[in-house]
Amino acid sequence: MGIKRFGCPTMDHSNFWPASHNQYLEAIPAQDTNKQGMIALRDVLLLLCLSLGVLAAPHSRLLSTNSQFLEDNLEFSLKITLEVDELRDIMCKDHKLCNEEELTIIKKQLGLHSAPLEHCDAVNFNKERCFSQLTGGLKDFLTLLTSAGHLPQDKLDRLYMDIKDLLANIQTEMESQGFYDAIESAQVAPVFSTEFHEKAGTFLILSDLHAFMLAVQNAIGYPFNG
Repeated sequence: MGIKRFGCPTMDHSNFWPASHNQYLEAIPAQDTNKQGMIALRDVLLLLCLSLGVLAAPHSRLLSTNSQFLEDNLEFSLKITLEVDELRDIMCKDHKLCNEEELTIIKKQLGLHSAPLEHCDAVNFNKERCFSQLTGGLKDFLTLLTSAGHLPQDKLDRLYMDIKDLLANIQTEMESQGFYDAIESAQVAPVFSTEFHEKAGTFLILSDLHAFMLAVQNAIGYPFNG
């Protein structure tokens, strides 16, 4: 599946937020949806533009100085995010599961939790640990996706393979910097006791994956200020 390219606004690196961001938001049509909790396509595209725009600026805390790695995998992570959005839309349309906040209790019952990425943020940035959290999180989602259901299998398979490829790309970059990926998945595939729990669990896994992929884009493409 190819990635459609689009024009981004000119970035002023003296100010992280592009001066023309308001006009740019108006220029991209909002996603036609009334579903709660779904991120608008234009917001994802803006995130990519902001991230790509800062790659050319000097930042001491980027994961890599390899701009090709950063740009390619930023776009790849966007592709995965859009695939996740498509699957969440299907869960909302077909199974009326649209808002993860309404499933908080079930999330606790199923033992699902968000993958940590605190070592990739500005305050706690540590390159080696950030890499480890990125690969560990991706491995966790590969495990979780094996229990996902009530969705087109071909779309789930494509998502699984894309996450696996992104993981391999990050591992290769780690090795090129002298880091070794020793993190194993700490996640166990949940066992659902009812059909509703399986549907809710699938939606919650996708919601957590969506949030994780936005954090991945932030780690790969954003400068760490401070």
